[in-house]
Amino acid sequence: WRPVLGAVAAAVGLSLLALPLVGPAEQWRFYTAILPGFSRGDYHGLTVPITLPANHSIPDLFNQLWPGPDRHSLDPLARRASLATSLALLAVACGVGLRRRDPLGEANVAGALAVLMVITPVYAYEHHLVMLLLPLAAVGAAFERGRLGRGWLALAVPAYFFLAWPLFWLRAAQRALPAAAWFFQESKFFAALALMLLALVAAARSPRAA
Repeated sequence: WRPVLGAVAAAVGLSLLALPLVGPAEQWRFYTAILPGFSRGDYHGLTVPITLPANHSIPDLFNQLWPGPDRHSLDPLARRASLATSLALLAVACGVGLRRRDPLGEANVAGALAVLMVITPVYAYEHHLVMLLLPLAAVGAAFERGRLGRGWLALAVPAYFFLAWPLFWLRAAQRALPAAAWFFQESKFFAALALMLLALVAAARSPRAA
């Protein structure tokens, strides 16, 4: 719990330090009105729709099943399903991270959490995927040290490819294979889930900390 308490203390301390620039009224509005809206898809005037093809988030996936009242808000059912999915993935990551691992194992736990951090918000755009460099590096090191066997390359190679391919390649693939257009649209999301799985497997196979 020390890292959790440290993060909470840092957030409170930084908010207090920011008071001379952002007063109590503005901070209260941010924490009570603006920040909670992010989990509902309400980006306070943002005109980009949730259904943008380059959105790679869990809520976007459920928004396709249960569309919201407009293109910028989640249906309550989609919101609950997104929350349940994120919490389930968090529970798995926490289960693996309960035991302290060596530094590479801890890096892979952190990498799995980084993936979850990217795909949990309503919007996970292309530039957010830069946060996946940490899990990519940790998983790569796990392969280099033999903690992930060669068989896992069958998952790792396509996962990296789909995370890295440019959007204009993706759109060209959709035009060439219309029957697979939805898979290509969600390929980066599924690749992120595969990367999270690889990081968790690598962490589970890492020795316990001394």
